[in-house]
Amino acid sequence: MLADAKTIFLDLQEQSNGDAYDRTGTVFLIPVDKKQSFLDGLKNGASTLPVFENGNGKKYQGVIATADYSPAIELMRFFTPFGIKQYNHIQLKGKEWHQVVPYRQDISTYASLLDGREVYIGVFIGNYDKGDIKLMLPLPFTGEGVRHLKSSASF
Repeated sequence: MLADAKTIFLDLQEQSNGDAYDRTGTVFLIPVDKKQSFLDGLKNGASTLPVFENGNGKKYQGVIATADYSPAIELMRFFTPFGIKQYNHIQLKGKEWHQVVPYRQDISTYASLLDGREVYIGVFIGNYDKGDIKLMLPLPFTGEGVRHLKSSASF
C-alpha cells in the first residue's frame, strides 16, 4: 500500500521530438472525490467549473475548492530544456548532449490521495509548437486493480 511506504517518487523523463524551445510543464492529480471534478471541465468546457474572482475583474475557472469540487493538485513542476535528443546532431565545442532529461519528485505527502482509490494523473506542457515532446512517466502505483492506460505519451 502506498500509505505504508516511507517515500514515493514520481519519475519523469523528457525528450524533444522536434520542439526546439524551453517549456514549462506540470504533472497533476485530478481528484474525483466530489460531485464535480476537473474531468468535467475537460469533457464539458471550463465554463462548467467553479469560478474564482480575484477582484480585478478577471474570472478563473476550476482553481478553487468548493463543497462540490476539488481542483487539480500539482505533483511536479518541470521545464523542458532546448532540444534534448532531437537536436543532438548540433555540435558545440566542449559540450555533450544528454539523451534524456530526468526529473524526480518526492510525492509521499500525497500518498493518502493515491492509495486505495481511482485516480487520474495528467501532464500539461505549455505553449509547445508543432514539434513534439516525448514523455515517459512510469507511475509508482502497484497492486490489485491498478490500470495503466498510458505510461508514456508524446505531446
